[in-house]
Amino acid sequence: MYLIAKEKQNQNFMIHVFGLCYSTVHGLYDDVSSRLEHLRVYQHRYIRHSSFARDQLVIRAFTALANCSFDVPKFRKQYRRLLDELAMPVTVGTPISMNELIPYNVLFDRLLAIIEERGY
Repeated sequence: MYLIAKEKQNQNFMIHVFGLCYSTVHGLYDDVSSRLEHLRVYQHRYIRHSSFARDQLVIRAFTALANCSFDVPKFRKQYRRLLDELAMPVTVGTPISMNELIPYNVLFDRLLAIIEERGY
């Protein structure tokens, strides 16, 4: 039963991440802020364990992007270390990688590219 609950927990997190991506791509930044607040509460309750380090990292990346007012060049300059950390390889098959349906670094790089292309 515990395993099923853990799997559901991972799926819930990915639903939140994809919601953040959708809102960001469509320029719904107020929605991003409220979703981030909800995700921080979710993080505090459910993903505090070190095995969720990658999930916590993607939350930090979204928060940093919001703190830069979605200005991608400013974000890339100020948070280069965070992007480098996000790009670090993860061993396939580890519990950490199981949650990443799309590797977070690929997802986030594409998200930044879309924001730059659309000019918001």
